Amino acid sequence: MFYCFNSQLISKIFAMVINFAYYNTFLAMKIYLQW
Repeated sequence: MFYCFNSQLISKIFAMVINFAYYNTFLAMKIYLQW
């Protein structure tokens, strides 16, 4: 039970980090293309 909860938490955090990095890259490309 604890392992399942822990793996779920890890996957959620991992997805958040991936989304954050993807969003930052998208924002940087947008700013770069505006120049």
